[in-house]
Amino acid sequence: MAIRKTEAVILKVIPYGETSKILTTFTKDHGKITMIAKGARNIKSKFGGSLEPFTHLSVVFYEREARDLQYISDVSIINPFLNIHDHLDRMYAALSMIEICNKVIHGNEENTALFELLTQTLEGMNSPVKPAVNGFLNFLIQLADLLGFKMELERCRFCEDIAAHRQLQFNIDKGRIVCEDCPQDMQMFSDQAVVSKETYAVMRQMARTKGSGLYNIVISDRARSEIYSTAIRHLQYHADELKHLNALAYLKV
Repeated sequence: MAIRKTEAVILKVIPYGETSKILTTFTKDHGKITMIAKGARNIKSKFGGSLEPFTHLSVVFYEREARDLQYISDVSIINPFLNIHDHLDRMYAALSMIEICNKVIHGNEENTALFELLTQTLEGMNSPVKPAVNGFLNFLIQLADLLGFKMELERCRFCEDIAAHRQLQFNIDKGRIVCEDCPQDMQMFSDQAVVSKETYAVMRQMARTKGSGLYNIVISDRARSEIYSTAIRHLQYHADELKHLNALAYLKV
């Protein structure tokens, strides 16, 4: 048995017995780990209210390689993201992100890049002065890249100036923008998403922007809807485990 300390984001919480909780966690150093917090539901529990979905923690746990359920020794809160909990639109976006992570992350497979993307997006969405939807849409675009099926947004494969064309579509199979001048085999595909020039410009700007500048991008209702639809369809087309996401039913983008 080894004592481990790492950062973690809680992906799922299940009551266990009369007083405990079983947590599915996304850890920075060890990937997805299922842990048990004994007595966590007691009024006088040392864990207090820290063990809630999408809370960012520092956690100490006992690792036994022969067991699928690890025992939590201690936790301290890094960020509870209280402002997300206070706003339904932000909360459903956060719940969608942790549900996605729960489905794409495998046990004991470190994925530091995705962990950083998740925590940084939650931090941005927690700010009351930043448009939370910007962070959520960027999360979807960047996630595709991390999973190995990047959305190619810089230019069409055959055209230098996409903005000069009348109609743009996103070829979900190929993962790239196509226009009316592209070869027919590029325009004939099983799944497609029509995007306006405005939407394309915003998606490209989001893919290029790092840090807090992401939240300065102005996104119209139309562009927001098209980006969300295109990104979700792209992810679900390439990742079977994302075809059924419960939290999306409550999300309004």
